[in-house]
Amino acid sequence: MKIFHLYFFVFVTAFAVYGCDNSITDEYSYGNMSVQDVIDITVNNKTAYIKLLVETPSPCWKYHHSKIVHQENETLVTVIGKDKSLACIMILGSFETEVSIVFETSGEKLIKFWKRNDELLEVKINIP
Repeated sequence: MKIFHLYFFVFVTAFAVYGCDNSITDEYSYGNMSVQDVIDITVNNKTAYIKLLVETPSPCWKYHHSKIVHQENETLVTVIGKDKSLACIMILGSFETEVSIVFETSGEKLIKFWKRNDELLEVKINIP
């Protein structure tokens, strides 16, 4: 009987230590969102504030962050969305967001927004 209690104690201890994972996991799905339109552009000093209309795969997707890559006089902007829901109606959704882009130099700038695959939405602005 002592062997049974020993095995039982070892099993319960091992299950308690290894069977319960209390680590925090990221439950979101992330993805590139399609920029459909530039709603408004405001330039203040060397910062451009650009309001965007972004299309999502479903209404459950929300804004997460924007990835901004500067290359000479060209800037590529990719809007990243996040979705936590496991069950969401399968119709296209959208949201509006504002992206702030800081430029180091003045002049005409070409901003390219990721739309889908190889498709980009291009906008030219002038930084004073």
